[in-house]
Amino acid sequence: MNQRAGFVVAALIALIASATPAFARVHGVTAGNYYFQDDATGSRTRLVVDQGDQIQVTVRAAAYPPHSVVIDEYGIDSGYIYPFQTYTSPPLNKPGTFILYCRAHRDRGHWTTLIVRAATASTPRSSPTASSGSRAQSPGAPGAATSPATPKLGAKDAPQSPAGASTESPVPAGIGEATDRRSAPPDPHSLAGVLGRGFGGGLPWTAALWLAGLAAVPIFGAAGLALRVERRRNPA
Repeated sequence: MNQRAGFVVAALIALIASATPAFARVHGVTAGNYYFQDDATGSRTRLVVDQGDQIQVTVRAAAYPPHSVVIDEYGIDSGYIYPFQTYTSPPLNKPGTFILYCRAHRDRGHWTTLIVRAATASTPRSSPTASSGSRAQSPGAPGAATSPATPKLGAKDAPQSPAGASTESPVPAGIGEATDRRSAPPDPHSLAGVLGRGFGGGLPWTAALWLAGLAAVPIFGAAGLALRVERRRNPA
């Protein structure tokens, strides 16, 4: 009798656990010069989230033009976001493989692979609370679920929401202010990364050398002109 009661209790616990929804999470991402980094794993090559999750990108390095957050298949384009501002996406309800990139700096390698894992039918995702720190805006609606596919950059049409999928943001989507104002570490290929000092503005060291050379041109030109004038005044 005791064994039968224990079996019933175990079955009830398993049933309750399977029926309990998994809560959506907000994944922190750092935008530096010129990369996106998963705050949890430190990866700059890919960001893995579950269907229904959100991402919150914090800009921690200045650049010109400023950084942005773009996911074409979701119709997401944050516009310019400045240092220590955040952009929070709506829930990512479309599973698949996408490109998360900065529109101004995509050609400089400022992009990463975004993988949205499909949620199982027995574990619908929802969020119990909303957090503060973002000003609500109207980003593009998340799209219909499809199988993973390599995205084509430059798509403009936002996909439609799947039937029954939540289109409301558990955490307000849009641009906000970061409470954590830590700066991003310099890119290892920048002048600051090579010299280990916090200057250079995140420029690659080759670009910094070119700028230094250009700055030296008028100095050498003025010196040469002064030498010619002096020779004319005092010919040998």
